[in-house]
Amino acid sequence: MVDGGDVWELLRGRLDEGEIRQIVAADLIVHGGLLPQGEGELWLVLEVSGVIDRNDVARAAERAALLRQARLLVVPVAASEQLTQGALTLSEAFGVALARDGALAGWDEAMAKALSPGESRARSRGQDSGMRLE
Repeated sequence: MVDGGDVWELLRGRLDEGEIRQIVAADLIVHGGLLPQGEGELWLVLEVSGVIDRNDVARAAERAALLRQARLLVVPVAASEQLTQGALTLSEAFGVALARDGALAGWDEAMAKALSPGESRARSRGQDSGMRLE
């Protein structure tokens, strides 16, 4: 688990204050070494809710996109015991893994999106991935 103060220190100078504020508002941020290679770090940004809905999925995806702008390898995750159909559809579109009832769905897709060349290009140009729900 990563402390909000540590996130501020890491991201200061990479992102603006408003973006960092959005990230530290996440329910949980964790990071660790990649296995089995042991090379690099993987970050998870989690939104936890009683029932996962489209907004939870969108927040996880948006916060992951911001962390990717700071050149971090990050997978967004939404966690709950229940989810709406809209959350399921959006999680597939945005590459957000779903932790539900002790199972993890969509991990491979979320990891592939995090590693995809398109994501890397967007990160290097500092572009938003357009995942906002209005």
